[in-house]
Amino acid sequence: EALGLREVVWEWNEHAEKIGLFGNGRGVIAQEVLLNFPEIVSIDKFGWYLVNYGELERIIHENCLTV
Repeated sequence: EALGLREVVWEWNEHAEKIGLFGNGRGVIAQEVLLNFPEIVSIDKFGWYLVNYGELERIIHENCLTV
């Protein structure tokens, strides 16, 4: 649990399939990221929370170097 964030795996539901997402997904829960890193979470026009994984990777990397 880097920086208090849980890595999770999920199966996309029928709503995700409508926009082309199928099978399993892997990542973090955006609402959990929002608590500590609101600057890397956005909400799209459909109300989906989006994590900027490039920025999250940078934050994790920086924190690993300072530990």
